[in-house]
Amino acid sequence: MQKNIQATQKTDKNLPKFSHPGKILQKFYLEPQGISAEALAKYLDISKEQSENILSGKESLTKDIAHKVEDLVGVNREIWLGLQKSYEEYKETR
Repeated sequence: MQKNIQATQKTDKNLPKFSHPGKILQKFYLEPQGISAEALAKYLDISKEQSENILSGKESLTKDIAHKVEDLVGVNREIWLGLQKSYEEYKETR
């Protein structure tokens, strides 16, 4: 399930400039590999509801989750945490 592609290099016209990292994870890493929210939940050792909330942008990506996502998709946890921070800062200015 590992893919060595930088999240910051991915772009999509259907995603806003500052997208929640969960949406990026789903669009560019999970969907192409056919990984469901339920399978992600099992891998991350979280509830399916929490997994769905992360992927829909309703819940933040924590340090622990970012570490596990790094292991899953091969994108450094600091990138995921940076995306989360940028998203939160963007939301504060809206």
